[in-house]
Amino acid sequence: MFWFMSGKKEIRFPNGVLRESWPDGYMVIHFENKDVRQQWPCGKMVYFFFEQGITQTLLSNGDKILLFKSGQLEKHFKD
Repeated sequence: MFWFMSGKKEIRFPNGVLRESWPDGYMVIHFENKDVRQQWPCGKMVYFFFEQGITQTLLSNGDKILLFKSGQLEKHFKD
């Protein structure tokens, strides 16, 4: 585990996953397959699927937004 002056922490797990976390609750996880997950304290989560080129955003109200590498954008509402 590494600690930075800013309060940021980095943990590298044996499987190659790197987790970065900040004092305000923001977190980024870098997976070995190059996927990346970001999470904010408000509950918003963004997951980038590297191989497919898809970005999925989950909002704290339950709505989901998908952005495809083609530029196609889909919004899925909780209700």
